[in-house]
Amino acid sequence: MYRLSLRGVMGHRHKDFKKPLVGIIHSCHDMSPGNAHLMPLVEAAKLTLSAEGALPVAIPIPGICGSMSGGAESFRYNFVYRDTAADLAEIMIGINRLEACLFIVTCDNVVPAYLLASVRTNIPSVFVTGGYMKPGCWQDKPFTAFDVPKVYAGMACEGSISLSKLEEIIDCACPTPGGCPEIGTANSMAAVVETLGMSLPGNTSIAASDSKLIRLTKNAAEALMNCYRNDTRPKVIVTRQALDDAAKVLLSLGGSPNALLHILAISEEASAGMTLADWDRLSEETPLLAMIKPNCKTSTMETFAQGGGVARILSILKPRLNIGRQTVLGISIEEIIGRFSPIKWPNSEIFASLDTPFSPDGGIAVLRGNLAPEGAIVKTSAVPKEMMKFRGRAVVFDSERSAAEALFEGKVCEGDVVVVRYEGTRGAPGAREIMMLMHAVAGMQLQESVAVITDGRFSGTNLGLAVGHVAPEAMAGGPISLVENGDFIMIDVEKRVLNLEISAEELNRRRSVWVCPPAHVQSGILGEWGRRGGSLARGGSLGK
Repeated sequence: MYRLSLRGVMGHRHKDFKKPLVGIIHSCHDMSPGNAHLMPLVEAAKLTLSAEGALPVAIPIPGICGSMSGGAESFRYNFVYRDTAADLAEIMIGINRLEACLFIVTCDNVVPAYLLASVRTNIPSVFVTGGYMKPGCWQDKPFTAFDVPKVYAGMACEGSISLSKLEEIIDCACPTPGGCPEIGTANSMAAVVETLGMSLPGNTSIAASDSKLIRLTKNAAEALMNCYRNDTRPKVIVTRQALDDAAKVLLSLGGSPNALLHILAISEEASAGMTLADWDRLSEETPLLAMIKPNCKTSTMETFAQGGGVARILSILKPRLNIGRQTVLGISIEEIIGRFSPIKWPNSEIFASLDTPFSPDGGIAVLRGNLAPEGAIVKTSAVPKEMMKFRGRAVVFDSERSAAEALFEGKVCEGDVVVVRYEGTRGAPGAREIMMLMHAVAGMQLQESVAVITDGRFSGTNLGLAVGHVAPEAMAGGPISLVENGDFIMIDVEKRVLNLEISAEELNRRRSVWVCPPAHVQSGILGEWGRRGGSLARGGSLGK
């Protein structure tokens, strides 16, 4: 009956239903700069799949842009989207009995949502990530949208540029669609997908506005049909070895801490057994091999792509990778490195070698101590050297907004540790990124003298000593809920330590009188997250 009605309404013929029904799940819509450009890719995929003998069906599940609500209350929906979209994709795949699926998606929580869905449904799947945004240009210098609050807004406040000049800069900040051209979460996840072998080689290195992306989409559609014919499914590709390699590449790039959360969640879905302790070990074993904004001042994703992109990183890391594992192309990572990496790359200061890395350990570290018994995350590649060991006086806030207000009112001083709590999966609810606060800290030139600690998340675009994902979170009664103004906090990145400098007796006394505050939201999907949001130490999925 289902296919009968589909045939009648959609104009399909009887013989069309002898073809495999292949979904094209895409995230295109008009409200997301990272996803608004994807329809030509969808159309190219439909034509190619038809030529390959499939019956293609496009299914839109609108994507979100990771920065569109930064700092606002609506930003609580950002992380919640990941699991909700994964559920919706599972429903659409299941109820429509799709036999294979091409995912055409971009941006922070969008790509991991569909990775979760592809592993969960385990039908033949291939990904096309939608490319990076071209960087802006002002006074012959490349810059990104995140430089506006971190650099130019501060210059306007100081009077070194006019407000009209700031408006001119803003107009130049986002010249094309695509993922923000830094190694934030969007491009970190594109690199993860390519490293896993779920997208085609070179995908991460293509700009969203480049016609190469259409050609790659056609090749991806052909690869999907080969996966369908050979019964190659995601769980054969997304293995523990593949996830370890994805972590190594992420660490070598100094990528987004959010990607760590997503890889942990994907590991849970694939029953691969990766833990935060594994990340800590991999971080100590994996050197930092690339310098891309925000970890440096000028090099963007465009520079990274011109220098060889993920292919170059895979070549450098080859001795430390599981090179025999399978990919959606039906060839191994070793073959991909040999086939796609023999080009003569230009000399590039943004890449290092295993012998002379930018840092001997990776760009993300896991901290532990009495303030974070389950762990906390810091993006070490963005921390100034003089901040790698920092002891400061706690200034405590129960929301990012109140912390930002205090910062703008001059109530945060050099040497302070700003503690922002009740922003975790249950507290916010939805584990907001404390992104705008950290950008404001940088914009006020405090990133080398003020630390920020939160049970919420941090974006990959942050600068400075930003310690996030503190677990357990405050709403779950974690020690961060017990910090008081004036307490001293020790952060030692090299020794992986995050400690509140009070006695165990005093900590227990505070715990005995702590009262859990009422939930911010009682109903709807945010209310559900307030009740069942999972620990960020395990990927943050609902109920885990």
